[in-house]
Amino acid sequence: MKTKSLILGLGMLCLNAASYAQGLTGIVVEKYYLTNAADGANALANSASTTLNTGTTVYRVYVDMAAGYKFSQIYGNVSLNPGTISIVNVKKNTAMIDSYFTTGGTATGKVGVPKTEDTDGTLGNTQNILANNAGGCFGLPIMGTSGQDGMVASSTATYVVPNALGLGSILDVLDQTVGNSITITNGSIAALGGIVGATTSNMVLVGQFTTNGNFSFELNVQLVNIATGLAENYVASNPTGSELTHASLILTANTAPTVSITAPANNANIITGTAVSITANAADANGTVSQVEFFVDGTSIGVDATSPYAASYTAAVGSHNITAQAKDNDCAVTTSSTVAITVANNQA
Repeated sequence: MKTKSLILGLGMLCLNAASYAQGLTGIVVEKYYLTNAADGANALANSASTTLNTGTTVYRVYVDMAAGYKFSQIYGNVSLNPGTISIVNVKKNTAMIDSYFTTGGTATGKVGVPKTEDTDGTLGNTQNILANNAGGCFGLPIMGTSGQDGMVASSTATYVVPNALGLGSILDVLDQTVGNSITITNGSIAALGGIVGATTSNMVLVGQFTTNGNFSFELNVQLVNIATGLAENYVASNPTGSELTHASLILTANTAPTVSITAPANNANIITGTAVSITANAADANGTVSQVEFFVDGTSIGVDATSPYAASYTAAVGSHNITAQAKDNDCAVTTSSTVAITVANNQA
């Protein structure tokens, strides 16, 4: 699987920093969309050079600021300014889930907000794709009557054309080029004059990234205190001088949960009509297990959200395969090894 990480190197610091309360509330990562087979087929039909696999995740990254602050820059780069894409074109094919860096903009006249803060529904899609409703960590779908596509009207306060420094070919990884990490040194994408969030939460979208692998980043961010005009420069690690840091500037790749069936035993022989107790152990190294779902021959027979994880199956004649599927709090899913059982009528 492809791993995508963003390591944005030291950039230009445009304003003086001083001692003040921190304006960075945190970096917020939103699971925006989970692709399905129809999305992949559309990409293939439009000559995508890299397969859009089913189950590919679209992440959005926001800079969350305290009131009275505006976003100035990330010490990184830009592959695409989606704020220049027309509404007509952003609705076509898979344009809405492109990967990019941005200073708020998602299309002409639109800026990005978390889907939960989108109050004007969805733009729709000309080809009727991007319609997967994954639920869970992904929230509401981005299409349909209940859709929230995370795009609201922009203004001069919430979007400016990004000023990019230190451009190079390193961001080709965002343009259907298989690769791993993006490391930017002495570069930045700046919102000259600063921008604020489009809602009261004051979150500014700085990037959208689509990957079928693990997603991680280290970000350096500059904010400006509106009242004083002073910059606050945040680095992912090893701050010096007046630089600040914040734990959310580093996102480590999520580790999928582990799961194994503890009963019944593999190749067990069971009598027809027996209520078979199926149990499993599940754990998550960097989070929590949200549920374990049990399957017999691919059909779900129950979900358990608390340990010890268990479900009951009334044995029917024949050979059957049992699996358990664990999901963690980040919606990562792992399926256990298969346990086979044989069910026969009782013999005198």
